[in-house]
Amino acid sequence: MRKIIIVSFLSLIILTAFPVFGEDILSSLEEIAAFSVEHNSTYQSAKIDLLKAKDNKVGVLKVENSSLSSEGNYNNLITGNSFGLSSTLIVPIIDQISLRGTLEDDLSGQIGITLNPLSHSDSAVQSDINLFNAMISAESTLINIEISAVTAALNWMYTSRDIEVKKTAAELAEIKYKENKIRYDLDELTLDNLQESLINWSEARKALLENQQVLRVAKNNLYTVLGSGPEDISVNIPDLNTLEKSLEILKENIDPDLGSPQKNNIYKTSFKNVESSKAALKSIWVFDPNLSAGTSLLFNPTGAMNFSVSVGLTLSSDSFNKTQKLIAEEELQLSIIEADQSRNNVELEFEQVLEALVSTELNSEISKLEYEQTKIIYAEAELLKTLGDYSEIELQESKLSLMEAENSLYRAIADEYIAWLELKKYM
Repeated sequence: MRKIIIVSFLSLIILTAFPVFGEDILSSLEEIAAFSVEHNSTYQSAKIDLLKAKDNKVGVLKVENSSLSSEGNYNNLITGNSFGLSSTLIVPIIDQISLRGTLEDDLSGQIGITLNPLSHSDSAVQSDINLFNAMISAESTLINIEISAVTAALNWMYTSRDIEVKKTAAELAEIKYKENKIRYDLDELTLDNLQESLINWSEARKALLENQQVLRVAKNNLYTVLGSGPEDISVNIPDLNTLEKSLEILKENIDPDLGSPQKNNIYKTSFKNVESSKAALKSIWVFDPNLSAGTSLLFNPTGAMNFSVSVGLTLSSDSFNKTQKLIAEEELQLSIIEADQSRNNVELEFEQVLEALVSTELNSEISKLEYEQTKIIYAEAELLKTLGDYSEIELQESKLSLMEAENSLYRAIADEYIAWLELKKYM
């Protein structure tokens, strides 16, 4: 029996420590998180959106939108050929002011300024908000992928270890049933006791089969998050001590006292949406005519100059925006309500995260205490076996209890690790 257990554990160690040739190896939770981020299309898309938002950023000054154009023409006249060249430079300063200059090939031309005093737009504000939201989206996607990958990995790791526990339990139940069957045939055991051992064996096999299905699902979830397949990537399962050290390192890098709901990206985005709605409302005028004015200085090679001024006012059905204004007001109120709801939800979730830190830490402490007590009991069982007061099957049952206690502690530490990871959303 001892040989069976040893072989099972050796198989697990070999499979997890020595991957198939050609595979990449992920040896830590940090490597798992980094790999999943690197191979996640959603995060790559978020980074592209961020680059687009940076490229589309609109400033208050419009000088960067300046343009220079040249136009040439050729005419074949009866009196001779004619060629002309004209160049135009337009320099927008802000939404309301732009400069314009034209130069002909005969050195005549004009320079002027165009004014649109009623021109207004929220494009600069909206582009800043779009850039902010794109940055927040990329950051949130990164954190969520890391948490999902580590959670899937820890679930698969625990389930993989638990398979060995369930196998051992089923093997022990089978041995006990067969021993009881012999004792029953010798009239040393009642039928009820034999049936009880058979039921225990059946339940152990059922638990093993169920756990094997759970393991298949956990494995599929893990490689889905990693964005790769088992043939390309191998994930090592850390032992209990290594997992405990990883948790200690994570705790050293995260200070719960620095976390707050206001640092949550959903919280930030919701109030940026209010800012966007306010800017949109402000940019809509109930009466919005188009008023333009301009002045130009015309010159020619002889030195003669002419000065001109123009003023224009345009009214149309598009100049009246009462309905659009009302819609924008409703949208602003809706964005305020949604922001308040987001704030309440984030504050509640933050409290739950802090509670999870406390509860998972307490569970880890209790599981560790139970594990230490089980180790003491197993050591006593080994002594009793040496003295001849314990049978081999009794010793293996004590060993099974130790395996179960160790795996319970493994699960508790994994849950605590995930709870601390969740806190990153509020840092």
